[in-house]
Amino acid sequence: MTNIVNGLSDAAVGVGTPATKADGIQNMMPVSISDQLDQIRVHITRMSQDIIQIHQDMARWNVNNQACVFNSHVAVSGHPIEPLLGINNKPIPNFPKTTSDIIALDDARTDVLLQALGLPLNGTLVDKKKRFGYYIGFIRISLCVL
Repeated sequence: MTNIVNGLSDAAVGVGTPATKADGIQNMMPVSISDQLDQIRVHITRMSQDIIQIHQDMARWNVNNQACVFNSHVAVSGHPIEPLLGINNKPIPNFPKTTSDIIALDDARTDVLLQALGLPLNGTLVDKKKRFGYYIGFIRISLCVL
């Protein structure tokens, strides 16, 4: 029975009295409705910007997916490839025009392409070219030659 009484006493400590609750409310800073509306407007503006970004990303993914489908049919070296858009939703400058152009890429240029696509830059030059080739849709071309 003592344990129950002690437990109830401990629980009551956390609840507080009406007087302590009233003191807490009195110490709260007043917030005007105008301030609250301003905060809501800021949140709505941020949400609108997020929706615009999502729309732009989806449009880029659509273009890039179509390019990947086209590139997935590339079967020979020297065949033209379809360029992708970068993470900035713009065409990537100097995107390779053919598979031969990809084979001829050096490390620095490969890094520029990977960075434009938001891909990791780690690994050897062969690893990077494989990553790039896979990302742009190559499935038939032997990535060993890249």
